Amino acid sequence: MTTQSFRFNPQFFQSRMRAAFEPRTPRNGVLRFLMRALGLGVLVALVVLGAVVGVTLLAVGQCIACCAGAVLRSSAPARAPIRT
Repeated sequence: MTTQSFRFNPQFFQSRMRAAFEPRTPRNGVLRFLMRALGLGVLVALVVLGAVVGVTLLAVGQCIACCAGAVLRSSAPARAPIRT
């Protein structure tokens, strides 16, 4: 095997590696706009979904706390006053 087998052009190698991991953007202006709008739509949908789940969890927690408090208040026996 000759030394020619192991030689490579570092500039060519770097440009190919950079191109392999670089995000590819569409060149068409309308397609770029649609992709941005799609990305924003997904972002808004995820934020709204997170807010709805959070509000639902808070509401369920408040209902459980309210019901548990009412059950505890109604089932607690009345204590006799302490005499000293």
